[in-house]
Amino acid sequence: VLNGGSLNGIFYWLGERRFSYTSIGVAQISYLGQGLIRAYGTFSHPNSLAGFMLVSLIVFIQNKKHNWIYWSVVFCGLLGLFLSGSRTVWGILIILLVLNLKLKHQNLKQKIGGMLIFGGIMALGFGLISNNYRISDFIGGWDSEGMAKRGGLMIASLNMIKDHPLFGVGAGNFLVQLPEYQRNSGVFWLQPVHNILMLIITEFGLVGLIILIKLTVTSFKLRVNS
Repeated sequence: VLNGGSLNGIFYWLGERRFSYTSIGVAQISYLGQGLIRAYGTFSHPNSLAGFMLVSLIVFIQNKKHNWIYWSVVFCGLLGLFLSGSRTVWGILIILLVLNLKLKHQNLKQKIGGMLIFGGIMALGFGLISNNYRISDFIGGWDSEGMAKRGGLMIASLNMIKDHPLFGVGAGNFLVQLPEYQRNSGVFWLQPVHNILMLIITEFGLVGLIILIKLTVTSFKLRVNS
């Protein structure tokens, strides 16, 4: 985020993609009117990073040893979620925190600690806001047409499924077919449909979906039995 692009070096070998603020399609956000790159880490998109970190935090907080290392990891994890700019994960996190406060097995110390960590992360952002800035200046910067673009991708996906219901358009062919299906829609966004289930059905058809479900169930049973 501070560098305005990928760090390269050893992070390339860890899976970091090469990009900068001006790269086409890079996820951006604006803070106090300044354009910034959303935190990618070594993931393909900040939303992926945020989802991974949220699940990792949920698993990590099961640790019973609440020492300074524990709280440092939790703080850094929440900071990473904040820098990812993922509104969906932010919403999920808030819901989980509210539910967490209602759990009876947690003592008062744990509840207060969680509230302070979350409050500290929020203070890092909202503490920067003064009378000289509007809230919209701080949390703006997402694509204002994001919902319309995603809706257009879903419509294109449904039309592909309608034309190729059994075997789909072929693996990796969603982007190849997309310009044809968005030609008269008034919306063009060269991205895969942002729904993994629809993407699977679009590229592999209903037959591919059934085979995938069968393989998944079989694999799960083998793991359970072993």
